[in-house]
Amino acid sequence: MQSAAKEPILQVNTSRGKPIATRYGQVIPVTRAMKVRWPGGGLTWNRPAAIEVQQGQTWRRVPIKDTTSRIIFSITLVELTIAFGMSSFLKRRRRHKHD
Repeated sequence: MQSAAKEPILQVNTSRGKPIATRYGQVIPVTRAMKVRWPGGGLTWNRPAAIEVQQGQTWRRVPIKDTTSRIIFSITLVELTIAFGMSSFLKRRRRHKHD
């Protein structure tokens, strides 16, 4: 049995699914998994990353844009910026009030 301390805290893996045959060629889904581990638990987040399309001898990789994650990240960044700004403002105000 492996010790949990030897496992990396963060792992990002990309994997390809089973090929799906269509009348025009093949489609292969590509997924990305992010695993975060800590003592006593962890979190795994899977999302589609791309599809690979084969038509004849030609292969194309079509990325899947994760708009929802980008929006959530943007909202979180704005919230952190507002919180930091308010904190700085209140600290400055307290210092001037006590001087």
